[in-house]
Amino acid sequence: MVPFSLRPLAGKIWKTCVQHSRGPARRLLQFTEFLLSTRTGQTIGVMGALSLEGISWWQLTSGNSGPKVSITYVLVHALASTIIALTLMASLPQAYRGRPVWTFILFFSIGFFIPYLGMPGLALVVLYALRFPNPPERADWLYWSEPELPHSSERDGSRILRSPGAMVEILQNSDDAEKKVHSVVATRNMDDQAAVPILRVALKDMEDEVRLQAYTFIDRREQSISNKIKEIQSYLDSDQKFYADSDLHIRLAQNYWELVEGGLVQGNVKKHMLQEAESHLRQAMKVKGNEPSLSLLCTKVLIEYGEYDQALQELSHAESGGLPFHLLQPLRAEIAFLQRDFNKVRAVLSELETDQGADSKLSKAIASWKGIQKEEMVMVSEVGS
Repeated sequence: MVPFSLRPLAGKIWKTCVQHSRGPARRLLQFTEFLLSTRTGQTIGVMGALSLEGISWWQLTSGNSGPKVSITYVLVHALASTIIALTLMASLPQAYRGRPVWTFILFFSIGFFIPYLGMPGLALVVLYALRFPNPPERADWLYWSEPELPHSSERDGSRILRSPGAMVEILQNSDDAEKKVHSVVATRNMDDQAAVPILRVALKDMEDEVRLQAYTFIDRREQSISNKIKEIQSYLDSDQKFYADSDLHIRLAQNYWELVEGGLVQGNVKKHMLQEAESHLRQAMKVKGNEPSLSLLCTKVLIEYGEYDQALQELSHAESGGLPFHLLQPLRAEIAFLQRDFNKVRAVLSELETDQGADSKLSKAIASWKGIQKEEMVMVSEVGS
């Protein structure tokens, strides 16, 4: 295969030959260059090649014989094949001129090794394809300018109005680093449970400033709670007791649970925090008994830890202690959902009065589960019919 890098060298050799040649050779090279550069010249080249081919065949079939006639035919035939190959090469679009040497060899071989029919057929095919190209393919894609994000910043004085979902969308999709930083800063006015998932997304951002801001806010929140835990633990370990040990255990459990509920800890650290929270709750229960508030917090800790049977026991203690019904049923529904007992989820939620005690979010969840149940009943009736 001829290297593609030889094309510039071939061009230089051609220009050198044209400049330094004299007499008939120079005129022949100039005529060839004319053939390869204009449409008129290409037409003359094709007609000239076909004429030479016709002359060679007339000479071969005129009745004369001998080696001289055969050699003359071969030379004239080769010259005609060369002219038509160069002419048709020059008429090709630029996109099909990537390998000129191999294109020339292909055209020359067709014209030279297929006498009489090769050159007319080659010229007819190439010229017809150039004159009547295939229609362009139908475009399957329509190109539109990139629209602005629907959650672009809206300013009211110095306050940025954004929802948590829009803030996450900005962090994931926006190319504006300033918008991302404003989204991270806006989490200062949110509680940990809503802010930390947004900050976790910001920690994966490509911008250093966005990641640094997110890490700073997460670390600040975690350090604040960790300092409270250290302070309470120091009171618990000291000899001078300003508070009852059971109260200190409760406060420790609440702070450990705050770290978990806010999403500030993950993985094995989260498991350790849950174990510590349960341990301090058990210590407090030894003194205060199964107080409803302690049983409720212990239920949440056990659900997060995956101990669903123990969580149901603590939930029963909280119910017997007199906690409102609408506070306990959502936890029962959550346990049933995590255990993949969806029929029990519907049964538990159906017992809740949506207009008494339950908040709007819970009402939406109850309505959604009722809608799923209706769809299943319709499907079952259709299958039965």
